[in-house]
Amino acid sequence: MNGPPWTWSDGGRFGSNIALSGASLIQSHYGNQGNLELVVVLNNGQMQHWWRNNDAGMVWNASATFGSGVSSTPCMIEGQYGAADENHVGNFELCVAVGGQIQHWWRDNQGDMQWRQSATFGGNIQTVTTLIEGSYDFNLEVVALRADGQLQHFWRDGGGWHDGPVIGPA
Repeated sequence: MNGPPWTWSDGGRFGSNIALSGASLIQSHYGNQGNLELVVVLNNGQMQHWWRNNDAGMVWNASATFGSGVSSTPCMIEGQYGAADENHVGNFELCVAVGGQIQHWWRDNQGDMQWRQSATFGGNIQTVTTLIEGSYDFNLEVVALRADGQLQHFWRDGGGWHDGPVIGPA
């Protein structure tokens, strides 16, 4: 409850065959109240997009499955690309570790709403811990945990994805 007595409520159970879920729950700009959007990893290594229509009963709905070989939690945001302004729907951006590298996926929320993989980058990656869209030129930025226990920064600008510095131990 977003007011006194500030209590938590069970939002219900949904889905099946889900192996992993992580930092991919967002509130999008869809609808009057903003839908909740979530990407999980299924037992078969594919990702699946789920969404909750907050304007019509708050029921969770299964959407597309995509990707393969995923064994770490995905990170997702709703970015500004495709949005008329900060109050309108932008593209979903998602990064996940697969096979020791990072995969970047995106969904055109103003078009066909299909998930597309746009890049694979990095090396020795165990999991993606953070994905943001920075205020500096609206570049995407990722922090990933490497297999050696070190955190590393990556960023994307008009020239693609770039390896940033190793930040230090997790």
